Amino acid sequence: MFYNLLNRVLITNEEFLLGTNSWELTNCEQPEYKNDPKSPTDPQIQVAKTSEKIAECKAEATKRVIAQRNYNLKDMMIGG
Repeated sequence: MFYNLLNRVLITNEEFLLGTNSWELTNCEQPEYKNDPKSPTDPQIQVAKTSEKIAECKAEATKRVIAQRNYNLKDMMIGG
């Protein structure tokens, strides 16, 4: 439990996001796949995301990752 508290104090949320959860943010930049009704042989096409959609995705991912981090810390403290 002491390790988890120290980890939370020393590693900022920004550093945490760059660590093991960085895939959540980089995934926001990946293209989306949409159904293409014009092409029966290739039913999905790649569509690039707009910069606004990428920013919105990153903001949501950041909130989700930080909330999960906070939950995990509280859960470990309760569980001992």
